[in-house]
Amino acid sequence: MNSTITVLGIFILLMGSVTMLILAFAKPKEKDDINIRLEKLKNQQPIIKGETNKKPDKLQTEINQLLRTVAPLAKRMLSPKAADTLNVKLLRAGKYETNPLNFTAYRIISAVVFPIIFLTLGYMAFDMGLQEIILAFIVLTVLGYFFPIVRLNRQIQDRHKSIFRALPDILDLLTICLEAGMGINEALNKVVEKSRISELRDEIERTLREIQLGNPRLQALRDMAKRIDLKELSSVVISIVQAEQMGTSLAKTLKIQSEIIRDIRWQKAQELAQKAPIKIIIPIAIFIFPTIFIIIFGPLVIGFITNNP
Repeated sequence: MNSTITVLGIFILLMGSVTMLILAFAKPKEKDDINIRLEKLKNQQPIIKGETNKKPDKLQTEINQLLRTVAPLAKRMLSPKAADTLNVKLLRAGKYETNPLNFTAYRIISAVVFPIIFLTLGYMAFDMGLQEIILAFIVLTVLGYFFPIVRLNRQIQDRHKSIFRALPDILDLLTICLEAGMGINEALNKVVEKSRISELRDEIERTLREIQLGNPRLQALRDMAKRIDLKELSSVVISIVQAEQMGTSLAKTLKIQSEIIRDIRWQKAQELAQKAPIKIIIPIAIFIFPTIFIIIFGPLVIGFITNNP
């Protein structure tokens, strides 16, 4: 009983020391607070439609306050090169409201919260020694720090898949609008109005707002392709730019691009179908074959054992 209380006391003191250390380094000074606000205003992205009517809830307010508290420490850890790389990833994931500084602060908070939660649950469920607690604390801190990056990369992949699936239908609708005699801006507005909600639709809507704010149409389309960084979408944007500059039929160009992307999507589906039998071998060998062997040979083994003393 005494050893358990001692280990628990050491664990609480260790967590308290780490928390106090972070808060000590992250204590914002008045000058730092001004710089953080200026950086936030500089990195602020255009407001998405409907965001002005949203009221921040209490939980989000507390999270933002915590991020501001940890921001000075995150600023010391974030190099300019890492900030540029992280900013590109945030744009690809569609997180326009998040800047690299806040994301790094979120990683630091995750590195503290991960070991606290899991070690608390593990101590309640298992009898862990001091060495096990220290080892688990180090491992969970590293996992907590890198988990947001892994999750961000996964969000980028899912977003690319969503945009790739929606691209042919969007191009078909855009082609129909152009063949009906609409201009490119009017056709894009009609696509946003009539198409189903998707990541690509939101990006087109953002691009239209940039055009309305004075950004040239071709440059706004290039910026959209650069933000998303999807090969098929970049090919479509390049075709639109070339058709605009050379004066060729934009509707025919988009129709050809739609057919090409559908062929690519069909080829990728065939590749996944061919990989499926290979991927299913491992679960079959682990879960199904042993069960079959037990059912077939189990009675024979039991009979052999019972008949031979």
